[in-house]
Amino acid sequence: MGCSCTKSKYRKIKELAYNNFVISSSLDKKEYALKIIRPISDTTEKFDQEIKILKKCSHPNIIQLKGVFVCPQKKILYIITEYADDGNLQMKLDEQKKIGEPFKENQLIDWLMQICLALEYIHNKNIIHRKIKPSNIFCMNRGYIKLGDFGFAKLLENKMNKTKTFINNNIYLAPEIINKQEYSYEIDIWDLGVTFYQLMYFQFPFEGNDIKEVFDNILKGEKAEKKNNFQYSSKFTELIDKMLSNRKEERPKIKDILNDNLIKSRMESYLIENEFKNDEAYCEIMNYENKNKNDINKEMNESVLLTAFDYDDEIDYNFTISPENEKLNEEKNNYQYLRVMSLINEKCIEK
Repeated sequence: MGCSCTKSKYRKIKELAYNNFVISSSLDKKEYALKIIRPISDTTEKFDQEIKILKKCSHPNIIQLKGVFVCPQKKILYIITEYADDGNLQMKLDEQKKIGEPFKENQLIDWLMQICLALEYIHNKNIIHRKIKPSNIFCMNRGYIKLGDFGFAKLLENKMNKTKTFINNNIYLAPEIINKQEYSYEIDIWDLGVTFYQLMYFQFPFEGNDIKEVFDNILKGEKAEKKNNFQYSSKFTELIDKMLSNRKEERPKIKDILNDNLIKSRMESYLIENEFKNDEAYCEIMNYENKNKNDINKEMNESVLLTAFDYDDEIDYNFTISPENEKLNEEKNNYQYLRVMSLINEKCIEK
């Protein structure tokens, strides 16, 4: 296997779902998520696309790709990603349903703000996620959330391109997909609206006795009667309703959502509550940039997220990671998180 890098022993901790595991590292004492795809065949194009897209993404609100390996003898593909140590929003929703109380509006706005930052980032890279829903939004113990599962994501050749590929996302399908029309980033806004409607009212906006009736109601824009009396501000409900417009051109763009007064005012409070101040963040960013300018440029330009590793066996995995690269990745993540927080603060004080 002949690599001079320090070997990091990874061990299975627990199974998350079928062929999905939590693994721990003896090198950095961190946990990661491992997805095993078998057998590899020509049908794994979906995973090739997912890996290609994840390699392009490095953002505090997006689950990071850490490693990928193919074992040709056993026809197995291994994908290692950042591990969300506090579950996902579907789990949070299920817990809240048991309690029988609504989420606080500020909590929902915090989550919406962070996912919009992730979407702004991928849309600028010509990527449509196409599968936004609570189970694909992951929660970290440090209090923030990350968008994950890019298995259905679409990478467009340029920002003006559209696609007609049908995706089977059932009750999350936007009207333009049901009508087999061309679509673009607007479908992510639709899915975002459906997701937050669920989080607000513990139900889907459009219902029916079968999928055909659901699709008919989506196309007509006829929402189901609410099963609870949860109350949110008119500004917040109006924003979510706009996302669920069956006319895609009437849906707000990500930049419009981030510039909405409701979101902007909450951004300011969010920064204060999380002890992020613009001056402090700016100083740390500048110090880091001056000290590590060449390394940052190399990382940003090459999107070096993958680390080579050697397959050991089905119990333990030997990854070859240099401690220097691990330290650089850690510093880069801290730098980017401060950068995002600084940009948020700049948006807050623009006016």
